[in-house]
Amino acid sequence: MMEYAETDLCKIMEKKKKMTVSEVRKYSYQILMALIYLKENKVTHRDLKPQNILFHNQNVKLCDFGFAKQMA
Repeated sequence: MMEYAETDLCKIMEKKKKMTVSEVRKYSYQILMALIYLKENKVTHRDLKPQNILFHNQNVKLCDFGFAKQMA
């Protein structure tokens, strides 16, 4: 179980909703910070795709760690 998320990147792309440059920067930064956090903790997501990037309250959340792997 996880908390509610309004939408995902795939749905945003399907609707062809346009994001402003500042929104793209903000969300790209959040995704990058999440990936850096995973790298620092030696975790590889291995299934990063638009459906696994969720948006809620102007924040990005990565989900579906079913294929994730702890690296040595």
